[in-house]
Amino acid sequence: MAKKHKKHTLRPAPLPEVKDRFPAWVLWPVIIAWGFFVLKNYYSKYPLNFKYLSLMLSPQQYTAGLFGVLPGHFLNILLAAVFMFGCFSAGRAALKAAGFSFAGALEETMFSCGAGFGLLAAYGFLLALFNALYFWPIAAFLALACAAGVYSLRKDPLPALESGPGAFGPAELAALAVLLLAMLLNLAGALSPEIFYDALVYHLAVPNYYVIKHGLSPMPYNFYSNLPFTHGMLYSAALLIKGEALAKFVNYGAGVFTAGAVLALGARFFSVGAGLWDE
Repeated sequence: MAKKHKKHTLRPAPLPEVKDRFPAWVLWPVIIAWGFFVLKNYYSKYPLNFKYLSLMLSPQQYTAGLFGVLPGHFLNILLAAVFMFGCFSAGRAALKAAGFSFAGALEETMFSCGAGFGLLAAYGFLLALFNALYFWPIAAFLALACAAGVYSLRKDPLPALESGPGAFGPAELAALAVLLLAMLLNLAGALSPEIFYDALVYHLAVPNYYVIKHGLSPMPYNFYSNLPFTHGMLYSAALLIKGEALAKFVNYGAGVFTAGAVLALGARFFSVGAGLWDE
């Protein structure tokens, strides 16, 4: 009678135990004491003013203005969607050509958008390098990318999402609500006129100077003009298409894509909930 052989499963070797360099009972009191010392000295000189706290925490001051200006920004939102879709399409084509594969639709979308941002910035830099930073080269790039993207999605659609909000528990749904609220408040900021000092001095000022000069050009008394950043070239492209409003949407979209990428990475290596809490 033949003997039955037991199947042996390979188990990973246990990880060696790693001891903390500093025990928690020593580290946490030091952190708390240092935090108390810093905050006590800071707020003794700059005390908190709670007079307008209720107004600051009131969602109405943000949502009322946001929904009031949304209809007037319909064209800006539409152009922003086209701009983002063009970047997504270019990035998706480049990543597929390079042999990248993705675990799901969210991961593919977020990383394709990031790659497309990089490609458009590099393209804008080359245009600026040869003093060819004009409307039509940028518009042609986005139009061709959008057309190729529509064809690519019809031929090879994105995979269906494996899980959605229904897979979240109460804690995850609460975190998702906070994230969506933050995105809504940031959208209100993206729709408002730019008043931030850094943006007016170099974040938008230098890319706009490139647009005026149709290429890289040193801006007197502003050394940032000698540093054509990736985001600066994206802003130049957006400024050529529709001006400041679209440039601010590019910045807003970059924040949304970053949050989506963190969520996708958490879903791949841990869980969707873990990715959500990493936000």
